[in-house]
Amino acid sequence: MKVLYLEAPRKASVREFPDPELKDGHAIVEVELCGVCGTDLGGFKGVSPVIRYPVVGMGHEAAGRIVEVAPNAKGLRIGDKVCMEPYIGCGACYACRLGRYNACENLSTCGVHRPGMMATKFRHPVTHIHKLPERLTWEEGVMVEPLTIGIHANHRAGVQAGERVLVVGAGSIGMLAALVSQAYGAVPILVDPIESRLALARGLGIRHVFNNAAGNLAERLRSVCAGELPHVAIDCSGSGAAVAALATFVRSAGRVVFVGWPKAECTLDLSWFLKKELDLFGSRNSHGEFPESIDLIAGGKVEAGKLSMTTVPLAEAPEFLEKLVARPEDCLKAIIRVRDD
Repeated sequence: MKVLYLEAPRKASVREFPDPELKDGHAIVEVELCGVCGTDLGGFKGVSPVIRYPVVGMGHEAAGRIVEVAPNAKGLRIGDKVCMEPYIGCGACYACRLGRYNACENLSTCGVHRPGMMATKFRHPVTHIHKLPERLTWEEGVMVEPLTIGIHANHRAGVQAGERVLVVGAGSIGMLAALVSQAYGAVPILVDPIESRLALARGLGIRHVFNNAAGNLAERLRSVCAGELPHVAIDCSGSGAAVAALATFVRSAGRVVFVGWPKAECTLDLSWFLKKELDLFGSRNSHGEFPESIDLIAGGKVEAGKLSMTTVPLAEAPEFLEKLVARPEDCLKAIIRVRDD
């Protein structure tokens, strides 16, 4: 099989590896598409604090078809169109005992701590494989995992219908988090300094979008929140400036959620959290939210497949990653076509 192999920072290549052998409780999936996320780029650049080199197969946002499967209680069969949940918890630590395996003390994530999904064939536990409706496109299937990140952020904040939700950062995760808020009946307000991303958000039905580089953000937020600030603020940017200012853009007794991995050391002015008595949440990955993600996409409530995507074949992935590092603003969602034609 072919695999995108990351030997060390900036040293990626497509290599041949033996096909995986079927094990009890597992299935082998022929991967069609695999998305590239910020964690993948951080690992490629050498700035990720969690990546373990070498990475045999980058990526953890994949969809494909089962080509081999062990007997299982989930009813998964050869030929099923599926996506794969990449977070494997230890099952023993406190977080795992709570069911929050996304925060496992010994978390093992595909393409980060263990082999990843940019491989023409991939072996995975059936417990972490989810069947997709046949009518879903591959592009929709590959967006199930990223959408769970937006779902989890909304769950952490306890977003309710009618609430105003500020989402900072209109990358793919921020866009999806805003669309989830909208699907829940809340009113998302998406801010970003890149006009093309704001235009795409409008096209996806997000009514309130602002370029935060233009200034006067608090005033504009009040204009769509009946004179108040939003109930919830979700940062999907990881920007130090955004993290530092986020508490100033949410109303008293509101909630703040941090999703974006910090790009540098960040400073929080805790006086804002004390004065406003804000609830502060971290949001890492997701847990148990794949079925909801599939339902939101299949039901047309979140049109994740309409995000702007740039797709390249696996053979071109190493050069493509270099381009993404040089100009990340040129591509909202990068997709690698893994399957051999």
